[in-house]
Amino acid sequence: MCGIVGVISTEGNQKWPLDRAKFLRQGLVVDTLRGFDSTGIFTVEKGKEKMTAAWLKSPSVAAEFIQGKKFNAALKDVEKLWTMVGHNRAATQGT
Repeated sequence: MCGIVGVISTEGNQKWPLDRAKFLRQGLVVDTLRGFDSTGIFTVEKGKEKMTAAWLKSPSVAAEFIQGKKFNAALKDVEKLWTMVGHNRAATQGT
């Protein structure tokens, strides 16, 4: 089994009771129950003229993934992100 967590919003953090980056971190760790073989995220930044998508993945559990430099860099400007989706994968065959 695999699991997906995410945030989609056209508004900034001011209307959220919990910081969106913190929500994604916690969601990925809790979602480890659905899969612990690999973790990844994709984000969509909404710019004035275009949207930019980015992704990051690793063959590690979420608790390790969210402590990495690349993960924290991806969420550095979280207020600019329109969409953040995380995924935990459970291997169904092999490792």
